[in-house]
Amino acid sequence: MSGSDPRIRAALRAWCRLSPARVGERAVLGDEEWRRLLRIARGNGVAGLLHRAAGADPAFETAPEDVLVGFRSAALAQSAASARAESDLSDVVRALQASGIEPVLMRGLELVSRIYRDGSLRAQIDHDILVGEEEHHAARKILIALGFCPASAAAGPYRRGAALVDLHSDPYGRERVASRGLVNCADVSGFRARCARTRVAGISLLVPSAEDRILLLAAHAAKHSFDKLIRLVDLAECWRAGGFDTSEIEKRARREGTTDVLYYALTAARQLVGAEIPESFTERLRAVRRPWTDRVFARVLQARASDHFAECLLLEQLPGARARLVAVIQMIWPREIRERARARGKLFLAIWYPRRALEIVARVSAGATASLLGRQAYPA
Repeated sequence: MSGSDPRIRAALRAWCRLSPARVGERAVLGDEEWRRLLRIARGNGVAGLLHRAAGADPAFETAPEDVLVGFRSAALAQSAASARAESDLSDVVRALQASGIEPVLMRGLELVSRIYRDGSLRAQIDHDILVGEEEHHAARKILIALGFCPASAAAGPYRRGAALVDLHSDPYGRERVASRGLVNCADVSGFRARCARTRVAGISLLVPSAEDRILLLAAHAAKHSFDKLIRLVDLAECWRAGGFDTSEIEKRARREGTTDVLYYALTAARQLVGAEIPESFTERLRAVRRPWTDRVFARVLQARASDHFAECLLLEQLPGARARLVAVIQMIWPREIRERARARGKLFLAIWYPRRALEIVARVSAGATASLLGRQAYPA
């Protein structure tokens, strides 16, 4: 890392929260450092939060005018995107409910509505919607009738213009990588039974309980290998908002096999975005040392690239070589990807499988090269 990196990281840690800290003279940034901070903030979904901090910290008086305009523009764009997302979510949920499907909204606008309370503060990317496994096919048909199309060959997402809906039949994504079920034994029916009804985007729907929200956000951040700071800010702000029982979170994590994920996610949130999470609580979750995963996680805490953290953790958790080999195959070719490819015929499969394998090899090689070069996790 260059000499400017600690100052930029300190600024991010202080400012990407709903109650930003003041860094003052401790983070005197040059013009190019300010511009790099803006690019990093945009890429990590926290530009709106830094725009909010601009009115609270005198350090922003040293920022170039184009940087301040950039933060404002990003906040306005996020506000407009949230407004569009509310309309799209309303269409989808009303159509599902009209057909007798009661969806659960996970993350996204639920966090904007209940935690951030301002669409300019959190970038809205997609809608994660949980439906019953037996309702999944009907839900897909409803989305297609609404004008949504599969976003890619990957499982789950459906796109209509800028709107993206990701359908789930399991809150932890075990339907896509079945080997996760050997580690995570969360009960989907129990998860749904604990959901609370609230209003989001003007409609009444189900959202996760406060304890389940913490567990889900931790799993989501880890699943994406802590690639964006906003995922950790979500976790930090939900923890700050409270309304949950920490002993129940710990008990549920132990029962469901998610203590590792919870430990790493809470630790990352505390160290990278200043979450007020007691270290004593996270250390209680640390029953088993994971040397391989710990090495990858150390890169996360240094704000360096760690594209495959989730995969490393799952492989280290699984017992035996055979289970790990099966998991690798499932990671490369998730079930729904295989099903969609198979539906296109044997000729397509003969071309698609080798192409997919080469794509994975290229990505792993690029990641290894970047690691050797010390690429940062939050590049400019």
